[in-house]
Amino acid sequence: MSKNGVQTWFSTRFAARFSTSSCGFATCFRHALDTLSNLFCRKPGREPAASISAVAIYRSTLSTLLDRHAPFCRRSISTRRSEPWFDRVCRAAKRLTRKLKRAYRRRRHSTTARTAWQLQFHEQRRVFRRKVEDYWRSTIAQCRYDSRQLWSKLDGATENAGVENAARA
Repeated sequence: MSKNGVQTWFSTRFAARFSTSSCGFATCFRHALDTLSNLFCRKPGREPAASISAVAIYRSTLSTLLDRHAPFCRRSISTRRSEPWFDRVCRAAKRLTRKLKRAYRRRRHSTTARTAWQLQFHEQRRVFRRKVEDYWRSTIAQCRYDSRQLWSKLDGATENAGVENAARA
């Protein structure tokens, strides 16, 4: 197969799928095309690369491109423990607050959007406060005859606060 044949085959299969106008991709695309066409074509003084598996060529080319343009790096993702009182009502209130805040940021000079966002923010804070109060009221009521269980619940609640206070000091 000639070099132009490989280029034609490769570009008809893959060029339509990708936009080469995105930054850096045109270079990657050309590099992959040159690498594949060099491996499949006969050069003077060199045997054709017919013995090399097309899958191995594809894998090594993509690995090279990924290593160069998107190197592997480790990330540690930490998750926060959700509060027991934070339920779907709180999530919905928070979602609506974020939605109104984005709308306000899009229309910077809109006083109605700002007012709607501020009112929803205050409502969200009221919902959170009410949920916390209800949770602790019911928890204390459930543990009123068992002081050990009550203190274990209170220790769990103050554990995070102690860590934050130690970090501030």
